[in-house]
Amino acid sequence: MLLTMRHPLAVPKAASRGLRRCRRAAVRGFRHWRWSRPFWGGLFLVAAGAEILAAPTAQTLALPDDLLLLAALAGSSHYLIGALSVVNGLLSWARPDHHAFHGAVGVLLALASFTTSNFGGFLVGMLLGVVGGSLVFAWSADTGRGGAETGTARRRSPRRSPRPSPPAGGLAQWFPETGGGSAGS
Repeated sequence: MLLTMRHPLAVPKAASRGLRRCRRAAVRGFRHWRWSRPFWGGLFLVAAGAEILAAPTAQTLALPDDLLLLAALAGSSHYLIGALSVVNGLLSWARPDHHAFHGAVGVLLALASFTTSNFGGFLVGMLLGVVGGSLVFAWSADTGRGGAETGTARRRSPRRSPRPSPPAGGLAQWFPETGGGSAGS
């Protein structure tokens, strides 16, 4: 015997409007959070750290024999640099007022990963770290919504009152020192 429901589970209209409002509020809140910090730079730094951490695990996969993987500093430098890069990216989100410090440290960690961790995660992690550190370093809190990571924000022109039309009396009212506006006097 097949049982069917006369009215399947449906969300009432009032509840669906509430869900939409809640979702819109969450999206607006995330946008505000993202615009108030160096979001993309921090994301690049986290991705760079993940790549640097993941590159040594490629040793356990089936790779060609002619691929050379370096295990410098007893094989622990990739853990240190990768973890520090991830933490640095997360801290750039948590403390956007220290963006210059986090950006400089991110670039230095990425450059140090080239010599210490498998050519910087096969160059991908190093390039992501340099780009992310540069974006974090260049971010400015006053640039706002349009270009927070690059420092080129879309600025609105200030609101100005319309220019008043000249009065009926001519230039004498605008420039009283000219003595009536005649050039020869």
